Amino acid sequence: MNLTYLHRLLPMLCLILLFSCKKTIIEDDSLLGDDENLKFNLTDTLTINATTVKSNPLRTDNLSSYTLGRIDENVFGSTNSSIYTHLRLPFNNVDIGNNLSLDSVVLMLRVTGAYGDISAPSTFVVKEMTESMLSGEEYFSNKTFSTGSTEIGMLENTIINFEDSISINGELKPPHIRIPLSQSFGNNILSQSGTSNMTGNTNFLNFLNGIHISADSNTVNSAIYYINLVSPFSKVVFYYRDSNNEPETFELQISNESVKVNNHKHNFQNAVINDFIQESVEGQNDSVLFLKPLTGTVGMLKFPHLGELKGKAVNRAELIVELKSDPLGLDSLYTAPDRMSLNAVNEDGSNDFILDQFLSVDYFGGFKEETEVDGVNKIIYRFNVGRHIQELLRKDNLETHEKYLYLFNFPGERTANRALVGGGSEFSSAIRLKITYTNID
Repeated sequence: MNLTYLHRLLPMLCLILLFSCKKTIIEDDSLLGDDENLKFNLTDTLTINATTVKSNPLRTDNLSSYTLGRIDENVFGSTNSSIYTHLRLPFNNVDIGNNLSLDSVVLMLRVTGAYGDISAPSTFVVKEMTESMLSGEEYFSNKTFSTGSTEIGMLENTIINFEDSISINGELKPPHIRIPLSQSFGNNILSQSGTSNMTGNTNFLNFLNGIHISADSNTVNSAIYYINLVSPFSKVVFYYRDSNNEPETFELQISNESVKVNNHKHNFQNAVINDFIQESVEGQNDSVLFLKPLTGTVGMLKFPHLGELKGKAVNRAELIVELKSDPLGLDSLYTAPDRMSLNAVNEDGSNDFILDQFLSVDYFGGFKEETEVDGVNKIIYRFNVGRHIQELLRKDNLETHEKYLYLFNFPGERTANRALVGGGSEFSSAIRLKITYTNID
């Protein structure tokens, strides 16, 4: 049997077992006959207290794509994403000779996309790490490592073209950033040729812990770039001449085995968002939520009166989130995400999945969609959360944290799209929970 099919089938089988000894959730009332003595009720006025809170750190050590750059704007504040990565030898026992003459050395980073004002110049800085990263360790978005104080590379005031190919020595290469590195760094690496530091990656990583790549915080950077670190076009290339004055190249690689960590820093001061970030959600209900990815902010949704539906059978529960316009008219520059998601909240405040997510992505929803309400075009995100709500109502006593959900842009650890959405107290675009239920008392 096809393994992919099995993988898709397993979550459904687990869910069937989970609910096999519990009351059925009826999703489609058309399946009931006329003689069924059930009355369906609809409510979409259940109170939702919505606030903006700072995000929990997320794992960023094993991503398919990494973010690099800085955005500083007046609504959401600044975001600075940097990368720590190992550089690895292409083979063991590297011995490329002695008396080598370095021409140049460059760090290449494959760019696959960007978010923000890509017409503005960016400046990137590279430093050598002085602290090691361990293979197999879990690293999160707030993790930093010590680096040397001296820059080993810089690319200043450059507009990054991530759409067109680049010609290198007459050959077209995919779009990538090229950051020149210092002669001292290059000569230091080449001088290790034939030494014990080049016998294998264990020794080499003790010699060179890695590099840190960041946007210069002293200059204006207006975009976040998406980087494929394991692309053949992400590496460090040394251009040198051998003892016979013949031109040669040598490479250090960024591979799947390289430890790679994204770090994200946020500054909310002097931005609109700063007045909305709450340390506590008790009794607070805002008209707008600020959803800032890369572990910036999320929406915390509280359902204080959910217990009023105790003893009801939930047929369907739909959470509807409505996108709001940017107050400075920057919607075309800072576009909303294609998808949002929800997490349940554990007692310690950490994230957890909800039952509806295990059925399928299409069923759970959260995708951006355009709709028309009273002749007005709106953009909404719709989630099916019936199983989660029913499971909560089955409990004798709801803990405080069980009445919460986190709303966030997806995937929040590797995309930069931010969003403003209606909160719980906004009349025209309020977030709402639409529940169809049956009295079973």
